[in-house]
Amino acid sequence: HTRTHARTSVAPCPHIAAMDEIRALQGQLNELYTSGSLHRLSERNSVQVVQKLIDMNLLEVLYTVDGKEYITPQHLEKEIRDELYVHGGRINIVDLQEILNVDLMHIEARTAAMLKSDGHLFLIQGELLDNSYLDTICEEINETLQEAGQTSLGELCKRFGLPSDFVGTEVEKRVGTIIMGKMDHARHGRIFTNAFVARQTAGMRGVLSALTRPTPLGALCAQYSFEESVLRDVLKQLLASGRLAGTLKGHGGKAVFTPELQQRTQERWINSFFQENGYIEYDAVARLEIGDPKKYMSSRFKGGFKLDSCYMAQHVMDNVNASVEEALATDSWIDVMPLLPSPFSTQDGALVLKNTPVLKRDTSSTIMCDSMVVSQAFVDKCAKHFEDLMPEKAKQVSRSMPQRAAPPPSQPLSRNSSKELSRNASKEASLSRGSSKDTHAVSDDEDEGGSKASKRDRREQRKAKKKEKQAGSSSNSSSGGGGGGKKKRGGKSSNSNAAAADGGSGSTGAGDTDDIPFMTISEIQDELAALPLTRDCDEDLVEELAARLFVPLSRKFQEVVRTVFLSGTDGQNKKKLGEDLQEKYGTLHGNMTVFAKALDRFEDGRAALEKYLLQTLGEDLVNVVVASLAHEFYVSVPEDLAMDNRARAEILSQLPPAEATPAIKLNSAVASGKDLADFFACLEPVAERCQLYLKKMDKKRERQIVFNHKHALLESLRTETDPALVLHLACLLLFQKQTGCMLHAPGRCVPQIVQFLQLHVEPEVHQKLLDFQNKVVSLLANAAEETSISTEEISGIRGLLISDDQ
Repeated sequence: HTRTHARTSVAPCPHIAAMDEIRALQGQLNELYTSGSLHRLSERNSVQVVQKLIDMNLLEVLYTVDGKEYITPQHLEKEIRDELYVHGGRINIVDLQEILNVDLMHIEARTAAMLKSDGHLFLIQGELLDNSYLDTICEEINETLQEAGQTSLGELCKRFGLPSDFVGTEVEKRVGTIIMGKMDHARHGRIFTNAFVARQTAGMRGVLSALTRPTPLGALCAQYSFEESVLRDVLKQLLASGRLAGTLKGHGGKAVFTPELQQRTQERWINSFFQENGYIEYDAVARLEIGDPKKYMSSRFKGGFKLDSCYMAQHVMDNVNASVEEALATDSWIDVMPLLPSPFSTQDGALVLKNTPVLKRDTSSTIMCDSMVVSQAFVDKCAKHFEDLMPEKAKQVSRSMPQRAAPPPSQPLSRNSSKELSRNASKEASLSRGSSKDTHAVSDDEDEGGSKASKRDRREQRKAKKKEKQAGSSSNSSSGGGGGGKKKRGGKSSNSNAAAADGGSGSTGAGDTDDIPFMTISEIQDELAALPLTRDCDEDLVEELAARLFVPLSRKFQEVVRTVFLSGTDGQNKKKLGEDLQEKYGTLHGNMTVFAKALDRFEDGRAALEKYLLQTLGEDLVNVVVASLAHEFYVSVPEDLAMDNRARAEILSQLPPAEATPAIKLNSAVASGKDLADFFACLEPVAERCQLYLKKMDKKRERQIVFNHKHALLESLRTETDPALVLHLACLLLFQKQTGCMLHAPGRCVPQIVQFLQLHVEPEVHQKLLDFQNKVVSLLANAAEETSISTEEISGIRGLLISDDQ
């Protein structure tokens, strides 16, 4: 207690206590070093201690491949770095396994950890690299670059065995520090020295300054070994600084540099030619190596006109417009080709006329042969000559068809009829054009080629004659003479103003023109050529004018024929024919309507009775309708109207499609003989078109029809002696007597009628009919030679009805 009290009451100095502890530790360490091997561990104990530490997770070690040594991960990392240093900063991981005697799995795991912690290490294709190695190869690259002036990433990758992306990234980091040069990514990563770029720039500057015509950059690179990217950059710098004058168009190797000297020369020539001639051909501009001549000319010369082959000035259009306006004012025609420069094609002439201001205002004029303008007054004068010839010819036509019906009233042509009439006109025009050619036994293709060649030859001859006649002056054409075109004509075409030439009164259809022709196109053409009005007209103009007049003249002629026809005595025949057809139609239609009511009495045999009704009264009714249509369109029909399905189809094929289509459906409905309702549905629109009208079917009229039919059957029964017909008539009369309905049935349906009467007549009457039927069947089949029917038996069947009727 006293030591304690004394120790606690007298505090020692802290520095003295620390020194004492140090001296004590030094003494213990000295004793440990000087002691013998009494306390040393054996190898086996050491292994057990290490294993115990490993089991307790107090120690992490890696085994070598032979299992005789331990190594810690930190020591493995140190050895990997040592080997990487020894091998110059690049070593394969597989080689580390042999050198370090450690499994490859441990080396890869440790290498991965090193890559995460150290950004200066790289693992490329199984090799470990560090920045020192990359700096070394960049120094080698710089030495090579300074010697050669340029190099590429491809060469470097092949030389060092590394991927291009990695090499490009690392080299780019060191360009300007270790590598003294310039890297161009556009040229696949090429590297240049400043001296190389300076040499190339000087050479490019000289070559570009010496150019006098458009030159592709690719050609310069191939000829002078220039780098394309350097050349493009140098060229842009020279153009921006004003050192070089010109334009650069295009991209890549197809880019073209055009010096300003060449541009000025081209512009001077184009300006001079265009101002002197009023036009310039696109081919001439294209020969100056100008990419888009149309766009170039329209942007350079505002207010001009883009044609197919040329660009035309405004003053040429003004001259054409004045000449066309003069021709229209004098009711004449004009060909604009002599007014245009000689290189203009017919298509160019058509475009000129399309843009002519006077034609945009005057919608009555007509463009023919692509380049000729014809006033409407000129066309009317030509048509007036033919209209004066129509009355006399119409009288001749009227006298030549006394049995025909009069032409129908004027009505517009249907679209199909107009097309057909135009096709006939075109076909006839082509035949008339080809009539002057020699006939040769050649193939179709050779015929066509010869035809075109012959046409071109004739036009070339006319072209030469017109040139001689005009002698350089085209003013006569505007006064009404109108010389021929300077070039061969293309296909015939016209603008919207041509509608007036095709106008005229309505027509009845294509079939009318074939039956009552006025003139063929060839005849119209010959008549026009003989007129003083068209004496100076071009042959092509006369030809197209004849083709254009063909349709309106044909329509007009139909009207004249109709007027002449109706003004004669045959107008009464037309009226009488219409009354006869109306009466027949009303009678047949009324009988069919009443007969159809009796069909409902039969269930099993209705189809046969319906078919028989269509094949008899139905066909007669269709014959009346077809005859009415045929007379209206001048198609001959038998006087007795006896026509079968084929004859009706042939007649309908001669009618206009718009009129024939409903009638063809009606003809098909009656020929099928299947559906009576469908037949009546098809009949109604056709009859209405023919103006065949029906009286209302009331009870009084129906009773009158039934009464007349009954008396007609009785009269036939009184005079008939044939047993089969007697039985047939008796069955029809008994059916009508018992049901009040008229029946129209063939002889093969008599057994069905007899069976139907079984429930409606007395048994004695039915048995008598049945016995008489059996004898008739035996008689017709000649089953027994002795079989015969006496007059008394026939009179007995006849007496079943006549006696009662009387």
